[in-house]
Amino acid sequence: MNNTITSLEEEFAEIKREIDIPNLNPDDFSTLKLRETKIEEAIEKIDQQENEKNKLVVELNELVQERNDTLLKELEIYKNEINRINQSQTSLKLHITFKGDKKEFLTQLKDSFKGTSVSTSSYEQITGKFSDFTSLIIDILLKDSEKISQILPDTHLTKVKQRVREEYSSYLKHKTPNNITINYHGKPITNHSIGQRASALVLFILSQKNNNLIMIDQPEDDLDNQVIYNEIIREIKSRKPDVQFIFATHNANIPVLGDSEQIISVSYDDEGITTDTGSIDSKLIQNKIVDIMEGGHEAFNRRTEIYNLWRN
Repeated sequence: MNNTITSLEEEFAEIKREIDIPNLNPDDFSTLKLRETKIEEAIEKIDQQENEKNKLVVELNELVQERNDTLLKELEIYKNEINRINQSQTSLKLHITFKGDKKEFLTQLKDSFKGTSVSTSSYEQITGKFSDFTSLIIDILLKDSEKISQILPDTHLTKVKQRVREEYSSYLKHKTPNNITINYHGKPITNHSIGQRASALVLFILSQKNNNLIMIDQPEDDLDNQVIYNEIIREIKSRKPDVQFIFATHNANIPVLGDSEQIISVSYDDEGITTDTGSIDSKLIQNKIVDIMEGGHEAFNRRTEIYNLWRN
């Protein structure tokens, strides 16, 4: 037994000399072994966490892609409808930009990051760098703030990152709307007068070919006679074979130049409402049009004489 102990002591001494660690105590082995085990367990735990993180990253990217695909499908529906409207007439042109409503995105950012001291100019840079809230969240959570760090100083960035980590699930619900621009005769509709905007609106309604009945109340209120004839009447006549139009109007151009098949003349007095119905070829209806819409035969004839003088 003593020989065995002596042999082990000599072997340990030899090992000690080989590894050249001063003051090495045999009792340290169990301590170091325990420490090694704990380190290995910690490494294994970190590996598991890293695997779980990678799995979550993959799942998040898949969900983001799925969400984007859904939005693109929605965009395609809008594009098809816009193409139909654009091809149905020449005066009105619509264009859609995917996630193009930067004003709404800017509002979302300001509301979400109140108290972070981020400036308006920084918010505007963010809307230029990112398409929506989702892309901002991806940058912060999955890409180590690669893009946002180029815009915000560290003090502001820290606050924004903390807010995103706390609220990202609700932020993911934010949607940057598509932006639709409307051009009327080659100019943005916002640059036109109220009357011209009304013309664009009426033309838009008339272009809806999936409707078999269109009713409009007094379209002439904001339209001049030139617009009514050059655009509205022509569109009505081209659509008449497929659509039933009903107009409540005081403008003679619509029933007369629009070749109305049925006209209902309505008058009101103390005794009640009186109606007369007939086609544009009816003498009664023709007289009603002249009396009500032209101011009577005398006014109608006088205007005709003046127009003839001007023409000559």
